[in-house]
Amino acid sequence: MSSASEESLEDEVRNDSDDKKKRLDALLEKKKIGNTQSSTIDRSISKTKSKEINSPRQLTQQTSLTDRCALLAQEINKKRKESQIKHELKTICPDLELKEHQERGVKWLADLENANVNGILADEMGLGKTVQAIAFIALGHASCSTKKEHEIALVIAPASTLGNWKKDFTRFAPHLRIIIYAGADREQFRPNFIDVVITTYSAWERDSAIADREMFTQLKISRLILDEGHVMKNPKSQRARRLALLQPRIAKLILTGTPVQNNPLELLCLLKFLNPNLFSGLPNDLNEIADSLPLAELKSAMAPFVLRRTKTEVLDTLPPKVVHTQILNLDLEQRDIYENILRRNTLTAQNSQNLFTELRKAANHPLLLRHRYDEKSLNTIIQTCLFESHFGTSATETMIRNELAGYCDLDLHYICLQYKNLEHLRFDDNKLYQASTKFQYLQKLLPQLKQQNHKVLLFSQWVRLLDLLEHMCSHLGLETCRLDGSTDIRDRQQLVDNFNSSNSAFDIFLLSTRAGGLGINLVGADTVVLHDCDFNPEIDRQAVDRCHRIGQTKEVSVYRLVAKDTVDQSILDLAQRKAIVNNHLNHHFNDTQQSPEDTDLTAIDDSVFVTLVEQAIRQSAQLALSSQTDTCTCKEEEDALPSASASPQKKHNTKKRVITQESSNDDASSSSSLALLPPPTEILTKQNKKKKASSSPPQDTTQKKKTSSYFS
Repeated sequence: MSSASEESLEDEVRNDSDDKKKRLDALLEKKKIGNTQSSTIDRSISKTKSKEINSPRQLTQQTSLTDRCALLAQEINKKRKESQIKHELKTICPDLELKEHQERGVKWLADLENANVNGILADEMGLGKTVQAIAFIALGHASCSTKKEHEIALVIAPASTLGNWKKDFTRFAPHLRIIIYAGADREQFRPNFIDVVITTYSAWERDSAIADREMFTQLKISRLILDEGHVMKNPKSQRARRLALLQPRIAKLILTGTPVQNNPLELLCLLKFLNPNLFSGLPNDLNEIADSLPLAELKSAMAPFVLRRTKTEVLDTLPPKVVHTQILNLDLEQRDIYENILRRNTLTAQNSQNLFTELRKAANHPLLLRHRYDEKSLNTIIQTCLFESHFGTSATETMIRNELAGYCDLDLHYICLQYKNLEHLRFDDNKLYQASTKFQYLQKLLPQLKQQNHKVLLFSQWVRLLDLLEHMCSHLGLETCRLDGSTDIRDRQQLVDNFNSSNSAFDIFLLSTRAGGLGINLVGADTVVLHDCDFNPEIDRQAVDRCHRIGQTKEVSVYRLVAKDTVDQSILDLAQRKAIVNNHLNHHFNDTQQSPEDTDLTAIDDSVFVTLVEQAIRQSAQLALSSQTDTCTCKEEEDALPSASASPQKKHNTKKRVITQESSNDDASSSSSLALLPPPTEILTKQNKKKKASSSPPQDTTQKKKTSSYFS
């Protein structure tokens, strides 16, 4: 064959090959376009239109967030399978009996998983989100077992709930091998022999937990469950950044009874954490997206990824909850302390938060302040601490004085309890409890509740107040148990079980609102006392729902204590207004009707908090100085409550603290600090562009005048 003929044949073969390649590419492209609806999230977004997308701006114009959510909703519907969840679970977990709404919830989770979509199970507190998640994990484990694969489900939860998670797994899915990865239990971890790992968020919060984080990234994680997952609402936090690197093979799920606590932006942050590809090409600033969408449209877009049911919607047999808000007048002495703070301080933007905290302490219990011990008394205490090596042998007089500078009157009182020569500086017990209007009320209420066979959950945000309440309950002959942030993780579930037991000797469970208000089941109680309210109504609602939940058989009574004409009342007012906004944000994700609050919902912003504090202080000062002070409770309250009887007190925990050259007074100050949260929209909308003022260090509120009536 001639060379010309060879070249002609090669060209023909090459052309034929090129034609085949073009036809193949065309077929593949056609197949890609045809399968857009059933493709993964990334392909659904990138192939929405055939022409190439060259910039995020083009992508935003072509496929908005609402369009993407609609595409994903179609994908979920298309992948939905007709399955008998109840029958499957009966085989896998014979002891697990799901209620109807729980069965629907597990089916919804399975539908999301089939479509490779992650979601938020946002049922109201007390409807059994934990049980639904366990059923979901058990179904997934059974599927992996048929494929002879070994994968681990990772559950991350608040420390107080770890024991409850393990208890429920053991009860409903005993075939699963469970370990709590926390504390000393970490040493027992053997991945090849574990099906579910339960741990806390601390591994992703602490800088020092590098080894733990590396270990988790090496695991073959199939499903990631974040209990109380609303904590992921800040994408800039270390916790969110680090957890975003943990990518399970199959599914991520957030459990929370309050998906939104402040504004719609939080929901977008959760959604982006769960389905980051959904936001590919959209503006990085989620505020821009939130501001561009009306609330009703945003909630409608979120509907495919959020399942929210309330107690009134799905529970017909749950006993009612009755809330009693007790507005209590300060007595003359407590009112004088409160007003004195206003008189001796000039309000500025720099000291507003510190001043607000001082006022709040005065409204709750004056011993949280530093005004009873004068310089002479303090010198006596310092010399005793130095002589007795109270803070260690290396502590100097200067170091002790600096340490005690951060102590409140109650802290100093506890030091005086330990040494005989300081006996004259101790507070008399009766005077101690009479110093606070709320304590006077509780001394009458709590014994009456015991006589009527009620069991009580008593919440406070301050550890120091829990100390006082524990001491007072002992003085009244009431048996208490206690859970706060310092309670060992391994002991928490045992405390819960002991209290819930039908033959429990405990009358009252003392809980810090943050540590004890999340995730635990305390249906053994039927009464809740909120000693002090939170700016965020969802925090108090979480606390109340520890006992108002599935399994409760009695009517639940809630007593919310509020000091009249103080910042306490301002907090209550703001929380109630904010609750209206939160209810609209968290409910009815498929409801497209606008509400009167819609135009203001996005205005909630921390930048105006200082302004709000200033307003609350001015309002409180005006009320306090103009009001007529009465007795601590109104006449009808005194008639309704019996007098309290005293009994021998328990010995108080007076653990010493050792000071070294490197020590600071962080422990003392943090024990009584308040986390003040953003207030409701109605007040904030007018201030949402104001720049937040920086806070100055806490002001010295030491009062030189000594009031001897409080010493024995």
